[in-house]
Amino acid sequence: MTFLLLSVYISKQELKSVIRAIPEIEELVGSEEANQVFCISEHDEEKVKSAVRTIFTLLMSAGPDTTKQIVSKLKHRLHMESQERHLTDKERLVLKLEKQYPDDIGVISAFFFNYVKLNPGEALYLGANEPHAYLFGECIEVMATSDNVVRAGLTSKPLDIQTLCSMLSYKLGFPEILKGSRIRPYITRYLPPFEEFEVDLCDLPCGASTVFPSVPGPSLLLVLQGEGRMSTDASADEVSMGDVLFVPADTEIHLKSSSDLKLYRAGINSRRNNKEWNKQSSLQASATGYSKTTSRPELKSVIRAIPEIEELVGSEEANQVFCISEHDEEKVKSAVRTIFTLLMSAGPDTTKQIVSKLKHRLHMESQERHLTDKERLVLKLEKQYPDDIGVISAFFFNYVKLNPGEALYLGANEPHAYLFGECIEVMATSDNVVRAGLTSKPLDIQTLCSMLSYKLGFPEILKGSRIRPYITRYLPPFEEFEVDLCDLPCGASTVFPSVPGPSLLLVLQGEGRMSTDASADEISMGDVLFVPADTEIHLKSSSDLKLYRAGINSRFLDSP
Repeated sequence: MTFLLLSVYISKQELKSVIRAIPEIEELVGSEEANQVFCISEHDEEKVKSAVRTIFTLLMSAGPDTTKQIVSKLKHRLHMESQERHLTDKERLVLKLEKQYPDDIGVISAFFFNYVKLNPGEALYLGANEPHAYLFGECIEVMATSDNVVRAGLTSKPLDIQTLCSMLSYKLGFPEILKGSRIRPYITRYLPPFEEFEVDLCDLPCGASTVFPSVPGPSLLLVLQGEGRMSTDASADEVSMGDVLFVPADTEIHLKSSSDLKLYRAGINSRRNNKEWNKQSSLQASATGYSKTTSRPELKSVIRAIPEIEELVGSEEANQVFCISEHDEEKVKSAVRTIFTLLMSAGPDTTKQIVSKLKHRLHMESQERHLTDKERLVLKLEKQYPDDIGVISAFFFNYVKLNPGEALYLGANEPHAYLFGECIEVMATSDNVVRAGLTSKPLDIQTLCSMLSYKLGFPEILKGSRIRPYITRYLPPFEEFEVDLCDLPCGASTVFPSVPGPSLLLVLQGEGRMSTDASADEISMGDVLFVPADTEIHLKSSSDLKLYRAGINSRFLDSP
């Protein structure tokens, strides 16, 4: 089946043709801006990009009434012209999009992008900040770690047009289609021109066998079709459609199909063979002793004790918290929002100076008194993240220490920073992972400050409740998910009760055997398993076995 998408901006020559052929674009953005592309040399790449950025931003920023009027005008014109000529593929696509997304600015913006048709076995890669929209068909998508999934059109999901327009690369031209290269019988490798990942496709006829070569990094396997047997030096398992499997580094995988078998392997790009792997562990369940910061503590005491905060935000703003009744929750939140936003928005030179001043003061005072846990933490953070505004902002948050077996939940738009230890984390579906400090990754301080809930108080620690021998359930107060921990001593057995929704299992430690009415499998550390709804799971350990189950919250499934 062909896969259709819009991807990357068309070439400058095509853009000129579009502006000539689609008068509605000029009507939206103005003739002066639209016509600037005709006055720029094709060899001046930066000026071309700047012109495209201007035109596209103006077009995408059109108000809803204007957009509705222009889309209607475009639709009417194309329908009239279709009686006199054959419409182009792009014009026919635009009419289809208008039916699916009426009055959407994305209908007109489609003219700016390449209309890409991928045949089975072909792949396409997109660099950072290159726009795309999926239209028809099925694909597998592999993404590098990203803070942003930003949308501006052709979707029913929330939009952030200004952010999208500001972050795009405005690269022009047709994207490269990857045909892949055969590395083993029945295995094709797609190697994009960046380091994050590679993808292998194994298309194995019934009764055939092949071998995935070992690679120096971990991999994920997705079985898209069929059934077969997968074996490594450590284990042998039956695999079938829908299975997702984790494969450790340096593992050769032998496959034999019992029906036509199609699966994908995604792993770190082979070009990174000699580089260090980045291990990275919402509900956070502690696997070891685990520390993090979250929410807002006793703010009045902090402002009195940390003069550097007042120096950063100004005495009038800092002192407003002393003049507001604690019972006026909205005014308290507003004051915290103002103070925190001012602090986080400090320029780099000011931040560097204030962090240095704070560090010097704490070192001097440590000679005369015992520093608090939070003050000692701040000095540690300063060593790890020198000149980072997150060092000072740590005073605004609770310093939380989770013991093994404890869990913590966070509602939407509640800030946190992981400091030390290991945990498993379960997140509801989210478009945003926004950072503002204590990280080497890209920051978006204004977005973070604008979206936070500014809820005050100490977060609730979940101890979990025993639902079966060796099984503890953590049930957060929202509907999206729940987490079960099974901590099974060597030789013991237990049963996960069936639940009416699907689950994912993660084996964190040990080995054992898992059986259901449909199958029985050996499991070991690193395995990730999908369990259908209404499936009772029997477990028996052959060594100390620790695994987590994540599934839809029982409260949600039990509700009428």
